[in-house]
Amino acid sequence: MKNIKQVHLVYPVGNKISTPDTIGRHLQLALEKYYQVKKYNYDEIKIIKPGNSDVLIGHWHPNPLTVFRMSAKKNGWQRVLGLAPFCPDSIGWQNAFGNKIIKNCDRYLAITGNYWMNRLKNSPFQHWGPKTVHLDLAVDRENFPFIKENFNSVGKRRFIYIGHSAWYKNTSFLEEIAQKLPHIDFAWIGENRTLKNVKRLGKYDFSKQEAKNLIKEYDFLITVGSADGNPTTVLEAMAWG
Repeated sequence: MKNIKQVHLVYPVGNKISTPDTIGRHLQLALEKYYQVKKYNYDEIKIIKPGNSDVLIGHWHPNPLTVFRMSAKKNGWQRVLGLAPFCPDSIGWQNAFGNKIIKNCDRYLAITGNYWMNRLKNSPFQHWGPKTVHLDLAVDRENFPFIKENFNSVGKRRFIYIGHSAWYKNTSFLEEIAQKLPHIDFAWIGENRTLKNVKRLGKYDFSKQEAKNLIKEYDFLITVGSADGNPTTVLEAMAWG
């Protein structure tokens, strides 16, 4: 847009190849081809005063005092665009605080899959529809190369879960599955806490060869989320093979 000169980007922008850093980093690089870009952490306590040629793009936060939420209320922006994962399920209350923010947004860029977008019109979030734009996730194949060339023999194949243990990841169900299949090896890369019947591997940086070597020892990714917008690990596992 001709009358836009500066973009204020509120999103984690780090060096990790995993989300959310990789989303923020790729978005920053793309925007910098056309605009001046200033970046902010999404949990900063700050108010941005817009110039007359500025756009606000960012990830809203549950804390009402954080930078995107406070700044979106200010008059003078050329555009205000929310950008965040989305799950319009009746139990998806982790999105509900957005109801107080979307009124300040021109568009909401919803990171989610086709399944959830098709349910939007019959969900508690149906009134978000006119402002919602569907965004699919992707992975950079340079960061997630094909690595899985050999599989363990039948009966000895191994499962791995990658992610955190927030309620919508439904890890209690994973514990039940592992309990009912004690002869199967289940492992978890994520937080430094314990899941029953699941081997805890801790945190890994998937840009490191050590992490890739560990991943190759497992045969299947398992994900059991109940209200998860779009698990990036599914795409990462597909890329790995």
